[in-house]
Amino acid sequence: MDLAPHNPYGLAIKHPVLTAAGCFGYGVEYAHTVALAQIGAIVTRSTSLRPIRTSQRPRIIETPAGILSVGQWPNPGLNYVLNHYAPTWATWSTPVILSIVGDSPDDYATIARALEGVEGIAALELNVATVAARAKSVTKAVRAATQLPLLIKLPLLDETTFDQYVEEIIDAGADVLTLLSPPHGLHIDPHSGEQIEGWLSGPTIRSVTLRAVARTAPRVSIPIVGCGGVMSAEDAQQFFAAGAKVVQVGTALLTDAFAVTRITHDLAMLEESNRAE
Repeated sequence: MDLAPHNPYGLAIKHPVLTAAGCFGYGVEYAHTVALAQIGAIVTRSTSLRPIRTSQRPRIIETPAGILSVGQWPNPGLNYVLNHYAPTWATWSTPVILSIVGDSPDDYATIARALEGVEGIAALELNVATVAARAKSVTKAVRAATQLPLLIKLPLLDETTFDQYVEEIIDAGADVLTLLSPPHGLHIDPHSGEQIEGWLSGPTIRSVTLRAVARTAPRVSIPIVGCGGVMSAEDAQQFFAAGAKVVQVGTALLTDAFAVTRITHDLAMLEESNRAE
């Protein structure tokens, strides 16, 4: 399918299951282990203009039905990605969608401008969780800097604000919506009493994300990517029924590097079984 049908470049996807940003690195880490051709697209670790070093605090805290990610995920910065990863991506048949982050619209636009015309990068996903109030400005600035397909990954907001943001972001040039970014969560250390905030992901947010997709899909004319708690083919089918064109798999990859290819295979088996019936 073409995941960005209104974009001049388009975004051809062979399979409806993608990796989610952060949980599959830059793809190169798994290239000799996982059948990348069975992945619809690889969404990379979120990348900033300059490198981000690893936080000294614990980055992942396990919860009963997911994980709490604490602090910013480290990344080597734009120049490193362009020099070390993009040439490899250019040799793959699986599209690579570079997830990008920044502190301002100018940061996002500077990254996007540097990526225009770079072989191996099929699209950009804008992670705007930390700059949600400026999501429209970010999208508009990036749209002016590149013609690459733009996926905008939105955080959970109150419904009125969320609906308004969706409309504004589409008007600003979004090609695809990714729903949702992980919401905030809290862990309290039972020994020290320290309160640790982070981003909550995994099956615990599936129902919330599913509802956001179901509410948004009938209102928009661009494709939606469902992202949040997809652990199985049955989970993916729920998102498709809600109106998502494809899904992203994130947390499941932290315990099973083959989660995406497994879900892709299981979906094919379910479809074959349904046809047989």
